[in-house]
Amino acid sequence: MTREMLEDLLERFTEMTEEMQDIRENGNHVNQLILKTEGRVNEIETNLNGLQQNLRKLDQKFIIVESLMRTRAKRQMTRKAS
Repeated sequence: MTREMLEDLLERFTEMTEEMQDIRENGNHVNQLILKTEGRVNEIETNLNGLQQNLRKLDQKFIIVESLMRTRAKRQMTRKAS
């Protein structure tokens, strides 16, 4: 091998090493973005679970209110009838 060939080979090797470093850094950045996204998804899931529980509680309360209103209406109808 000539000196020029060795220098060319060394230059290409250096370029490949720099490209590999860029790829590694980009991969790390992508991994960080994925972790952040997973964290956000988990937060949303927690919020949705809380909302579902709140909706169930509200539904139960509406059922109670509806039952009370029917009972009152029946009482009023009974009072008016007598």
